[in-house]
Amino acid sequence: MKKHILFFVSIIITLSTLMIHTTLPAGAEKTDAIIILGDSISTGYGLSGELYERPSFANKIHAHIGNGSLLNIARDGATSSEILQIATNSSDTIKEMDIVIMSVGGNDLLQTTAKVISESLGTPDNNDLASLLGTVMNMPADQIKELFSSDYSNACYSEMLDGLSKNLDSILSLIRTTAPNAKIVVLNQYNPFSGLNTSEAALAFDLISSQIINQINDLIINTVIKYNADICDTYGLFDGQGALYTRIMSMDIHPNEAGHAMIYDMLTLVLDLNSPDAPETFDPIGLCVVGLLGSSICIILLHYGKRKIKSK
Repeated sequence: MKKHILFFVSIIITLSTLMIHTTLPAGAEKTDAIIILGDSISTGYGLSGELYERPSFANKIHAHIGNGSLLNIARDGATSSEILQIATNSSDTIKEMDIVIMSVGGNDLLQTTAKVISESLGTPDNNDLASLLGTVMNMPADQIKELFSSDYSNACYSEMLDGLSKNLDSILSLIRTTAPNAKIVVLNQYNPFSGLNTSEAALAFDLISSQIINQINDLIINTVIKYNADICDTYGLFDGQGALYTRIMSMDIHPNEAGHAMIYDMLTLVLDLNSPDAPETFDPIGLCVVGLLGSSICIILLHYGKRKIKSK
């Protein structure tokens, strides 16, 4: 009888030990391989250091996870069609990945905007966006509104949205098919002019930009939902804070170091990441249940043993 009791007690101790040492906090599971796709937002353009040394959101996420690999195949200036081509050429690599993070659509928008401005100003050969934006920001607000509400402007943006929608669908379809279990996160588009209340022209351009960007973000959300991916809401993060989180005061739309830190913080939430050195912990409710179960079994067995002794 004593051997039976010891046997059951050893089972309870083993279960309790497993409960203590194998249960991790929610989200603490480590992932190994990260791939970054997209454009200059994902390369960390404008930050100091080489690609894998910059204080970019990509490098911060890799450091946060603390193990595994990071492959950044984003490319400065890449449009959605070019990102699709890069993803297609990298499909064998993507299938080995646990996390896929991508920025897409920014250059589709910028190239279309440069085209609209240059054609409207009668300088079709000028594709220097910083120069073109500088010109627009010096125009009267009414003229800015007229420029971006023309039939030509509407046709250009409509064509851009159609192409982006098709390309994004193809990209996410490829990734989800190639890496069915991967966590996929797409950065939506922020408005670098948001909160830039320096003039009536700036306010007008902020409004116009938001209208176009919201259309882009609507199609991003719809496509992301279709392929069971997630959104990193950079639009919400930067809303009203364009001057703080980007270099827009120098007519550069890219996030600065503070902007990348904000994107990184959001990604840790979207990916449900804990700190890389989070200690193991236990489930107190589960442990109590196991303990009570063990105590009950021991009491029953002891009572049964006493009855057997009396019966003898």
